[in-house]
Amino acid sequence: LVQSERLARAYFADDALGFDVSELNAFATPAARDLDPRGIDDLEALTPAVELREVLFEEGGAAAAASASEARLVSENAGAAHALLYWWRLGYGPFGVTCTRPDLEGGAAPGHWRCAAAVLRPPLALAVGDVVVLTVAVRFGVLEV
Repeated sequence: LVQSERLARAYFADDALGFDVSELNAFATPAARDLDPRGIDDLEALTPAVELREVLFEEGGAAAAASASEARLVSENAGAAHALLYWWRLGYGPFGVTCTRPDLEGGAAPGHWRCAAAVLRPPLALAVGDVVVLTVAVRFGVLEV
């Protein structure tokens, strides 16, 4: 979970140029795609990176991915969780694993892939040590929270 008012405002806004535009939020989508965290200067991680879901397509395919499961996150920092930032780790059998954001896992520099995020509205207030239990599923290539 991350805190970033800039990220949240890019997807949901209550005002713009002094005008109330909150009605437009009904048409907004909470699924942020093609997101590069390096371009968001107020982004702060509130929870550590954890594996939310493992999907083995050779063992059940898309139907297995679409079934919901729980993931637990423990807050290491206090703040307002504006989004769940996520990326993919892709297994290629005996050829190994490719991560779409190795830099966020303490590894190599990022390649051409970017992250995605589920934007939370309203943001979730967290204190240090708070436990957040999410129900997640992968449907149509998007993580549903």
